Amino acid sequence: MKESFDIRWLIAREQLDEARSPTLVSELLALLEQRKKDRHVYIDLGSGIGNNFVYLFPKILESVQIHQKWVLIEIDPKLAEYSLEHIQKRLSNLGFNAQTRTNTAYPGLNIEHSSRKIEIEIRNNDFMEVLPTIKQCDGIFSNAVMDLLTWNQVNYLLTYSKKHKSIFYATLNYRNTTINSTKFHHPKLSAIGALYDAHMILNHKERLGNKCCEVLKKIAHDLQLISKDGRSVWKLDPNDNPSAYMFLLKYIGNAMEDMYKKFSDIFFGYFENIEEIRGILESDSLMFEVDHCDFLAY
Repeated sequence: MKESFDIRWLIAREQLDEARSPTLVSELLALLEQRKKDRHVYIDLGSGIGNNFVYLFPKILESVQIHQKWVLIEIDPKLAEYSLEHIQKRLSNLGFNAQTRTNTAYPGLNIEHSSRKIEIEIRNNDFMEVLPTIKQCDGIFSNAVMDLLTWNQVNYLLTYSKKHKSIFYATLNYRNTTINSTKFHHPKLSAIGALYDAHMILNHKERLGNKCCEVLKKIAHDLQLISKDGRSVWKLDPNDNPSAYMFLLKYIGNAMEDMYKKFSDIFFGYFENIEEIRGILESDSLMFEVDHCDFLAY
């Protein structure tokens, strides 16, 4: 998780990130509402620029009528710093007056809403170092993070969640990318999708990649947690969210170039050369369907 993500990409995909399983969202809110306390503490792992918080916060605030503390953990200093401004702007658009915290150990925001106090704390650090310092945890949330982690990290997170009797909710965990087109044969497009999937862990073989959904279910079962999963899908074409489309197209193109350099022999069964792949990706006829799973455990 130490590589840096482009802030423009995270902004472009904000709308896409709302494509979550509505069934699991409803169940998450119902479970949190059942936890009768004066204050809940929620942790957002790999919080990026704050998109996951901005999505969940209004929904939880409406359902759970108590004080809240949010701890947003992001290892990338650039994203952690930008998230403060981004969250404040997004909350303002939603009608919330978020005030910058002063004289506190960590940067963040404070909100007062209908006699409830909400604290938002941003921690620029590795979650493996932050979590042991947090004594109360009612919910551990993440978005598009689990596929970047290792088995040991996911096992630690679910064990931590069980110890604190919290709700574990991880969304947009990568499964695969399907590419469709009216101009090109399906086998070639399937090959590009498969190569893109393989590239995700090419230089990070310890990562779960598109196996993370099955690993989450296996670890939860071994820990005797109740778990449920649902499907969440991005659908992109050149006319719908063109900015996000172009970013994804660039990432797939970069992955193909990298894979071709390392494994050019496996391309010959599908493509004449790398120029053929470039020609396909430069077409304006491609449509992407990126399949994910959402996961809930308690």
